[in-house]
Amino acid sequence: MTPINKDVMDEIVAIARRYIYAVDARGGLNQHGNDGEDFIECSVWSLQAALEAVYLLGKEGKKWTGQ
Repeated sequence: MTPINKDVMDEIVAIARRYIYAVDARGGLNQHGNDGEDFIECSVWSLQAALEAVYLLGKEGKKWTGQ
């Protein structure tokens, strides 16, 4: 798998924070080394929305606009 550059990862984190409250509440996607913080609860519809936004970001090959 090709490594993801920082700009793309920043976009992915922004999408995750927008659609998944628990990601926003813990401050992003970095591993904390704590099961209570690294394994979060989220609804399937918020996960679906985030995955769709990331898919469209890659498909369109442009920056996410936050919508």
